[in-house]
Order: sequence, then C-alpha cells, then structure tokens
Amino acid sequence: MVLYYHMLNRLVYPLIRRHEERGEAEGEARGRAEGMDKANKAWRKWNQARMDAEAKGLPFDEPPPDQQEGDS
Repeated sequence: MVLYYHMLNRLVYPLIRRHEERGEAEGEARGRAEGMDKANKAWRKWNQARMDAEAKGLPFDEPPPDQQEGDS
C-alpha cells in the first residue's frame, strides 16, 4: 500500500498536473485569440461605418468600440 501511494505521488500526480497546466495554457491561448478576433471585427465594423458616413458627408458620432458600454 505504501508503494502504491509513493508511485501515485512520484509519477501519476505530477503527470496529471502537467496535463492540466498544458490544457490551461492552450485554453488561455485560444481564449486570447477569440477575444482578439472579436475586438478586430468590432473595430473593422466601426471603421467601415465611419468611412461610409464620411463618404456620404454625414456626421458620425458613434463612439469607438473600446468606449462603448454593454458589449462585453
């Protein structure tokens, strides 16, 4: 029984921790990429609306995406 717990502590648990850490890092990287993509789309949409208004000679007073509230 002592050998069983010793093997768990020395081999199995460290392996599980490494896999968990790798999964967390991959999830964080994926989340950052998705967040960046969402932000870029919002800025492209805002900029296109700004350029369209400018081309038509219309005023454009919509705040940029980083200053808009409620878009979390």
